[in-house]
Amino acid sequence: MHEEAWKSAAAWALARRAIVVTVFVGLVGIGATGCGDDDSAAPQPSPSATTLGASDGDPSGSDSGDSQTTATPDPFPTPLPATAATSDEPAPLGAAVEAGDWVLHTVDVVDADDAGLLAPISGFPAPGHRFIAVRYELAYDGDLDRAADPFLPRFVDDAGDTFDVFRTTCVLDTAQAPQPVELGPGGRGATAACFEVPTAVDLESATVAFEHFLDGGGELWFAAAG
Repeated sequence: MHEEAWKSAAAWALARRAIVVTVFVGLVGIGATGCGDDDSAAPQPSPSATTLGASDGDPSGSDSGDSQTTATPDPFPTPLPATAATSDEPAPLGAAVEAGDWVLHTVDVVDADDAGLLAPISGFPAPGHRFIAVRYELAYDGDLDRAADPFLPRFVDDAGDTFDVFRTTCVLDTAQAPQPVELGPGGRGATAACFEVPTAVDLESATVAFEHFLDGGGELWFAAAG
């Protein structure tokens, strides 16, 4: 009786050892395959991937003499002097105005939600209000390597009420409106400011002011509608 029990225990031990050896050999084989010099095991780039900087005709990324080109932005309108953008006589929407080392070009005034400018984390306007975005461009011709946007915009409605960028839950998508703009000599960039204004605001009678807070508090005024 004891002999049969011993034989059964011995057989079970041998079977367990065989299982362990089999698993070990399998793992070693897998490790050898993964650590080998076979280049086919290395991840390969997607056939549709194109290396940045490659020419249009050579997606491999090799330099064939043609560099990747980007669209040249349209030139600014001829800049007006700052004296042509006052609260009494605002510059027209779409004009460019000089202010020291900067040129500010207003592009448009749009409903931020309708234009798809809101970030996913943006809040919602209060009842009876909407988000208005003022899109503008800047050009810098100073000496600093990294000069930040020096303008603080605010929206003034037809009743004379002022709305600034701080009293709002509006958050713009930085892919559509980079925040903030930093430029070097000869640089140019685009950005936008968002305001929460009454839904019934009359853009035809409203204005947008840009305070140059690094230049003695001077302001540039633009019409809010073309």
